[in-house]
Amino acid sequence: MGYGEHSCMVVPHHGTKHDHVHKVSTTIREDWLQINLSNDFKRKVANQKYLENRFGLYTSTETRKDRELPIFRIPQFKN
Repeated sequence: MGYGEHSCMVVPHHGTKHDHVHKVSTTIREDWLQINLSNDFKRKVANQKYLENRFGLYTSTETRKDRELPIFRIPQFKN
């Protein structure tokens, strides 16, 4: 995908039903040019499927819409 020589951070996350990792990387190369992001989504999906098959990984059946998200209220300030 063009990220091979880039700095990245991978953090394991065990706070849900399914252990997973979060990855953050940059799109700027050492020569200050941006990597090619053309068709990035298609390449990501292909890479994801390859890694899932190669290492026996699977996509969680739990989706964001199935979870009850917290409600944040705007505080009411007194004058």
